[in-house]
Amino acid sequence: MNREAFLSDTLHHITDALQTVAGLEETEALLASVGASMGEKIYAQECTLLKVDRLPVASLPASFDALAEGFGADFLGNDSQTTRFVMENCRCSCSRNSDTQRGYCNLMANILGSLAANSAGYAKVRLEKLAKHPTGCCRLVVDLEDDGTPGIEYFAHD
Repeated sequence: MNREAFLSDTLHHITDALQTVAGLEETEALLASVGASMGEKIYAQECTLLKVDRLPVASLPASFDALAEGFGADFLGNDSQTTRFVMENCRCSCSRNSDTQRGYCNLMANILGSLAANSAGYAKVRLEKLAKHPTGCCRLVVDLEDDGTPGIEYFAHD
């Protein structure tokens, strides 16, 4: 077993155990918190790499794509506009079964939401579609303006 497989299996089993002990809602809340913290760290790394105080909004699509590639995901049809980013992932790198997939999707949503909000000041993320493992695609939308649709809102931490 290589390092990547070991860490993936470990995360999978920790998530399953947590879900069994604490329930789906508590597991999702924990993964959301972890995702927000990871988003903050990744944002700081991106700013350091680019030598900027605030990540330019125009660099978000490249940052999102680099994250997806690094995670082993495959964002297809990244429909990027100036205030909306629509991404579909047809290769979930985290979840092995649909029972834990929603938590992993929330983890990714929180990472992307944190990155986008710190760059633009505000972001709203919607998980429009969850893939049914092992086939299918998930669809995630990141809006930089509040259009009144439901979603998870994020604000910059200045």
